Amino acid sequence: MKILYLITKSNWGGAQKYVYELATATTGHDLEVVVAYGGGGFLGDGPPGELAHKLTLNGIRGIHVPELAREVGIIRELKTALALYRLLRHERPDILHISSSKAGGIGAFAARLARVPRIVFTSHGLAYDEPWRSPLARALMWLSTWATFLLCHAVIVISTDTLKRARQLPFCKRKIKLVFNGIAPPDFLSRTEARAKLATLAGTTFAENTLLIGSIAELTANKNHLRMLEALATLPRELPFAYLLIGDGEERDSLLAHARERGLADRYFLLGKLPEAGRLLSGLDMFTLTSLKEGLPYVLMEAGHAKLPVLASNIPGVTDIIEENKNGLLAPSNDVVAIGAALRTLLKDSALRDRLATALQEKVRVTFSVERMVRETLKIYKHQ
Repeated sequence: MKILYLITKSNWGGAQKYVYELATATTGHDLEVVVAYGGGGFLGDGPPGELAHKLTLNGIRGIHVPELAREVGIIRELKTALALYRLLRHERPDILHISSSKAGGIGAFAARLARVPRIVFTSHGLAYDEPWRSPLARALMWLSTWATFLLCHAVIVISTDTLKRARQLPFCKRKIKLVFNGIAPPDFLSRTEARAKLATLAGTTFAENTLLIGSIAELTANKNHLRMLEALATLPRELPFAYLLIGDGEERDSLLAHARERGLADRYFLLGKLPEAGRLLSGLDMFTLTSLKEGLPYVLMEAGHAKLPVLASNIPGVTDIIEENKNGLLAPSNDVVAIGAALRTLLKDSALRDRLATALQEKVRVTFSVERMVRETLKIYKHQ
């Protein structure tokens, strides 16, 4: 049986990690595995990115489809559909598994024309949930999502909230299945090595008693970094902490300016995008993720493997991993007072940090394993 995985961009994010984990894990199950992807970069219009490199290192055949770049336009979409149709007719997969929104609709349409026997789409979150979009844009995204689901034989969702709401889409209930993402533990650096590297990247030194709070996320509006920065500014100056943010994006300059305005220039550090950033989590004391919208965040699973206490947004997807005061703390995404209060609680209570971190590590180990994800996905491939 031949599986072709399809994804819009080949940079390295949650969706790409998902494809990589599935492709590497299914190889060897009497399956031929191929991955088709767009370029790297923000719009996917650059040369093939980190996903392509990692696949090559693991001996998995990759196919670059330049037409998958995320530039929107009728002519561009028609060219993409034609390129995917030709690809599918040439490769003749038994299963097409699509893992991003743009590739979803166009890929499923091309697959129907090419008579692919089994079309599976993984929704990493419902695109029409994005609160910063206009009502018209969200309505169009709802129609696009619905059409994608209708064109596919099975749809995988990765959070319980998405499962409940996606099954309300007309004629879609029976084809939607819940499969949690899985992740292998990163190859963490030692705490001493990770802390030293974080200090070097920040261009400073940290005292032994400085508690390092950190996050790994793109610097975009959805990740809601400004609210976290505002919450950090409410913390008493005598608390020994520093905040380290790994990632890059269009908000970089504005975040640095806000940090200076709030007197946090010596405590708030943007380290840029780093390869294998998860390996550095072992150097942190706390992890935060205060996004507006998430699918099922891999970074929280990595934080769990690193045995870190977590403060995160009380939003769908996140709450499948973090349970309030059981294995982490939750706060409303835009409530600066609540975020600040949770930060103070964690910074002042080492016993609480240890209890939450231990519980999260165990939950991630049991519930979010690669083996479980692959086993349940293979059942969907085989109509079970």
